[in-house]
Amino acid sequence: MKTTKVSDDKKKQKSLQTEHPLSEKDEVKQAEQNTVKANAAKKKL
Repeated sequence: MKTTKVSDDKKKQKSLQTEHPLSEKDEVKQAEQNTVKANAAKKKL
């Protein structure tokens, strides 16, 4: 279940990046937000 969600997220990110290329700073910010979200989700479990 987790692996499919991760791959879906990556596909979404790829499509978003092709539509709206992010600057490196934005990518770092996005990665940090994803990490925060992942950690929050783990805490809920």
